Amino acid sequence: MNILLSGASLFFLGIGLIFYSEHFLNSSLLQEISALIGLLFSAAGGILAAVGYICLSILRIFKFINDD
Repeated sequence: MNILLSGASLFFLGIGLIFYSEHFLNSSLLQEISALIGLLFSAAGGILAAVGYICLSILRIFKFINDD
């Protein structure tokens, strides 16, 4: 569950950084770099959240199989 929540938090942090750089920074190299960092955070968070969700699904299947 922690992996899923960490991934979701990182994803939304990245989306927030992209939003901030789009609306509050002037057109410059700093805006592009901060948007790139936000994109990397979003991608990493999405992957981490997907891995966390897959792990939860696998654990649920194991619990269903081993339920006595």
